[in-house]
Order: sequence, then C-alpha cells, then structure tokens
Amino acid sequence: MTDKPKRNRRALRAPRSGPSLSQVRDTAIVQFSMLLHAKPKETLDDLGWLLRDEYAGILAKVSLDQRVALARGYLISLGVQLDDLIAAAEVAAA
Repeated sequence: MTDKPKRNRRALRAPRSGPSLSQVRDTAIVQFSMLLHAKPKETLDDLGWLLRDEYAGILAKVSLDQRVALARGYLISLGVQLDDLIAAAEVAAA
C-alpha cells in the first residue's frame, strides 16, 4: 500500500486577481457614505431600490429577527418612530 501525497487545496484554487471582497466592500461603503452626505434623499431612494431588487435573497439569507433589528436601526437613523408610521398609515387610509 502506497501513501498518496496530500494535495494542498489552496494550490488547486485559481489565483485571485484584483481587490478582495473585503476591499471592494470597504470602498463601496466609503463611496456610499460620500453620496449619502451629498445627496441624502436620492441615495436613500437608491438604497430602497437595491433592497427591493434583492428581496428574495434577503429573505433567504437574513432571518426575520435580523431583519427586524436592521429595520429598527434604520428607523432610528431616519428619526422615525412607530407612532410616525401608524399616523402615516392612518392618513393614507383616510
């Protein structure tokens, strides 16, 4: 019985070219922050479109508890409280 040489899994992977996903994310956050500062309304609208476009993936990958926590954080960041949402819904229903 002969011993087979162990293969290095990293050696089997194709070499990466370009920046890492972490670097891309960091750059995107900086650029998004700059846009948010310069054009808050338009940038938040764009964020809403991105979230709607990724709806199925978000539901599949992010639990309801996590989505609720994120939504609470977004509302706090926007200065919106539950009472504001209820009042807006009542006005829309009238």
